Formats: sequence, C-alpha cells, structure tokens
Amino acid sequence: MKKNQIKIIGLDLDGTVFNDEKEITHRTKKAIAQAIASGIYVLPATGRPKVGLPEAFLNIPGVRYALIANGASVIDLKENKTIYHRCLPKETVIRIAKKCIDVEGTFELYIEGNAIMSKEHMKLADRYIPSPYIRDYVRKTRIVVDDLMDFLMYCPDDVEKINMSYETSDRKNAVMELLKNEPGISMACGLQTNLEITREGTDKGTALLEFGRMMNISKESILACGDSGNDRMMLRKVGIGVAMANAEDDIKLESNFILPYTNNEDGVAWLIEHILDNGFMM
Repeated sequence: MKKNQIKIIGLDLDGTVFNDEKEITHRTKKAIAQAIASGIYVLPATGRPKVGLPEAFLNIPGVRYALIANGASVIDLKENKTIYHRCLPKETVIRIAKKCIDVEGTFELYIEGNAIMSKEHMKLADRYIPSPYIRDYVRKTRIVVDDLMDFLMYCPDDVEKINMSYETSDRKNAVMELLKNEPGISMACGLQTNLEITREGTDKGTALLEFGRMMNISKESILACGDSGNDRMMLRKVGIGVAMANAEDDIKLESNFILPYTNNEDGVAWLIEHILDNGFMM
C-alpha cells in the first residue's frame, strides 16, 4: 500500500486505545492528533454508548466522528447529530428482555446515546462486572430507572444495543444458547462474561464501511484496530484489520496484521506513527 493511502482509522477503545488503567497516554493522543492533521479520519469504534465516550479521546484536536454501540450509530460530534443509525426493532427487544431480564446478571439498554439500567441491576454491578474501572465507568454514565421493562414498554425511542454481564462465561454461554434461534439479531462479546446484542447485520465493520461510503472513501483505505470479540467483524470487513498484541487468539486470526505491542505498550501510537512515517507496510 502506498504511503498516505489510509484515509480512515477506526479504533476500539477498551483493550486497544485504553491501557489497563483505562488511560489514553500522551503519546497515543499525540499520534491520533497528528494523523487527523494529516487528513486521516480517526474515530473511536466502540461498543460504548455516546455518553460513555471518554473526554480524553474527544478532546484530541480534530476528533469529529464516533462509532458507538457496536456500529448501531455513527455520530457527528461537531454537529451533534446521528449520521448512521441501525437499531433493534422494539418487538425484538421486548422478546429478549422477557427471556433474559431476570437471568442472574445485569441487563441494560442503549438508547439514543444513553445507557439505561434498573436499580436492581445497578446494585449487582460489583458482582457481575469484574473490572473496577468498568464498574466505576458504569456508575458514572448510566441512567437508573425503577423498572426497566416498564421503561421499555413506554419508551418511544429505538434501542441501539442490549448489553448484559454475567458472573461466569458459562452463564453467558447459556444465555447465548437461549437466544440462538432469536431472529434478526447479532451477538458479540466485548469481554469473556459480557454479551452484546444488536440488530442483525449491525457491527463495527459495516458501520465503518458505511462511514467510508459517506466520505467517498473505499474499503481498501479503511484500517481498523481492535482486540476482542466485538471487533471481529470490523477486522474482517475493512481493508486492513490490525489486532493488538494482547488481542484474543481468535481475533488475531481475523486480522491482516498483529501489532508487536499491547495496549499497555502504546501499541496504537506505534501503529499510527508507523503509518505516518512509512505508509502501511509492515
């Protein structure tokens, strides 16, 4: 690939841009800013809702777009508007909620950039969300309601994503088995004990390609970098899929390249610096 042919870089956040302390280092922020200044669109491509986008990333000069909720939406941060939206039908969400909301774990809905959780499930966060950093992030960003099912029945807005967390991967796998014949959905796992549900055909890869179409940029000029299950389709579908050194083994198999560095070793910074200095030839 010729130098400067990369025009879009989609970056997963947790386990990719963030180190294990949930920090974005100065080197990484500098590299992202330099890439944007050179004419490359750099955007977070995350399973998080809009409300969960980190200020440390959004405050990088030139960051304008964000892909959220595993590709259910792409938003223009400057204009404060959604430019791509693909949500779950309400009847689908209600069916899944009736099957899963009382399973031992947490259950939340991503709606219009927010995340909504019941008081009961928020009380269970310590038990079912293993990372203290993620628990803290959840507490700071969730809208808490008395009865989530009641809220859902009367909410007029579309659901971008259903997000669930369980104590063990076996419990998560049991829920996946429960939903395996549910029509019209896609399932992904950002963590070993986490289950994320979006509309069928909705994923980070499809959303990045749609963003490229809007910007008149071909698939071949889109690069994505990630580490976990909800990055799988992104690495598979874009022109160049890059896995972190700390990525899950099966995600590395989906990638074109594997970085020599982890999220704790400024792997994303190294990748962008390499692109700016050499084009993409590893």
